[in-house]
Parts: sequence; structure tokens; C-alpha cells
Amino acid sequence: MSIPAAAETPGIVVNAIPQDAAKLKHEVAGFIRTVTQLTEVDQYARRAKPFCPVVLNIDPQYTASVLDKVRRAAAATGTLTEARPGCEPNLAIIFSNDGDSLVRAMSMRQPLLFAGLTIAKRRELFDSGRAVRWWYGTGTEGADGDKVDEEGNLKVWHASLVSTGVRFNLSATVVVVDITRAEGYPLDAIASYAAMVAFAQIKGTDGGLAGLPSVLGMFARTGARSNAQPDLTVWDRAYLHGLYHIAPDRPAWQQRSALAGAMIAAAQTSPEP
Repeated sequence: MSIPAAAETPGIVVNAIPQDAAKLKHEVAGFIRTVTQLTEVDQYARRAKPFCPVVLNIDPQYTASVLDKVRRAAAATGTLTEARPGCEPNLAIIFSNDGDSLVRAMSMRQPLLFAGLTIAKRRELFDSGRAVRWWYGTGTEGADGDKVDEEGNLKVWHASLVSTGVRFNLSATVVVVDITRAEGYPLDAIASYAAMVAFAQIKGTDGGLAGLPSVLGMFARTGARSNAQPDLTVWDRAYLHGLYHIAPDRPAWQQRSALAGAMIAAAQTSPEP
């Protein structure tokens, strides 16, 4: 995982926060648009319950390093907590020498893990050949945590001109790391990437990410793999913090505006790692 690739010219990514207010607003809007995968109902999703992580198929001596990155990402949200020991895992990071074969085997043995995925997402998981791929389990609740019946109807409806009446939760995340395709990248970089996608609904494509000040751009950049960003950037942490501090029961256009404002505030006050 940490064997350097052949020497190349490193990609240069500027992580600094622009001082010009208009430029900062423009760049934050672009960041949000580039990394976010909205739910099928056009609303932002996030975790509502404590996370319970498990790291599989990696030497135990490295497990603590991966979990440390996960906990750092959770801390960046400012709200998420970790479940108690003995919990049922709802965040799995799985390492494999052949990610394609692992995902296909999982789909055969545990098809319910893939229930509800779109055709595009299935193609991304099974045919993209990505070094890291992921998918989410999602759930719907009323704005106040009210239950939703099997037909998707709220048992209790609160009339509101502002709220959508529902919120969309990331109930589980599965991340598969193909060790062969990730060869040369530092483990810290891979772990930070996995941690970023664990707590927000992130797009599974690299389009537009190369110049983005984010750990998410590592696979889209040219340059020595060994120089990959090892930690979440200021922008990454600000995104996670903003996402978990906006109202969960609003239409996406309102959430997007609120997220941009919250992200700007968080970025301007966040220290460098």
C-alpha cells in the first residue's frame, strides 16, 4: 500500500482558502457541485445514528491507522459519535487484491446489500475497475424522526411551508479498496479517502476532481502516487462540518445554499492539519 510509484511530476493542488469573498463563494459552490451525489429525491443525505466501523482483510497492525482516519472525519462533522464496542457494524472498509471479484461475490452472496442501487451505480461498482468504490444503505424518516411505512408514507405528517417533512439518512456505508489498483498510494491517503466517502453521499466518479482541494481528487491527478494527500484538507473538513449543520428536511436547493454558507464559515475558522 505504501510502495512509491515511479517518479513523476507531482500534481499541484492549492488548499488555501481564498481571501476574496466572491471567489471563495464561487469555489465553494463548485466544490459542493463536484463532489456531492444527491439522493434520488434531490435531497442531501447524512448519518443520523452513531457509526460502528469495521476494517477487514488488512494486517491488524494497520487497522488502527485506518480507524484513526475514520474517527478524524467523524470529528470534523462536529456531531457524529461512535457506537459502543460490540455494536453491529454499519461502516465497513474492506481491502481486497481483486475488488472486482469481491464486489461480484458479495452481490451473489448478499444481494440485499445492493438492493435499491441504480443501474449507473451498479455499473460503477461492477465495471469501473476503480481502486476504491463504495455504496450506501439509505433510509427515510420524518423530519422529527417519525417512522415511514412500507409505502413510504409518514405515519405523522407535520404541515410546513419550509420543511419537506422528511430527512434522508445514510444508514450504512461499504467501501472496497482494491490493493492492486491502489498500489503506490500511502495507506494514510487511502484511509482518508475512505473516511471522506463514509460520512457523506459522494459521487463515485473522478470528473472535475483533479484540481479540487480535496483528498477525493487523488485518483484523478497525475504525479507520484506517494505524494497523495494523506489527510482530509481544510475544504474536506469544512464540507463535512457544513453538511452536518444544515437542516436535514429541506429541498436540495435550500440545503445547497445553507451548506455553502456553513462550509465557508467552517473553512475560514479551521486550522491547517
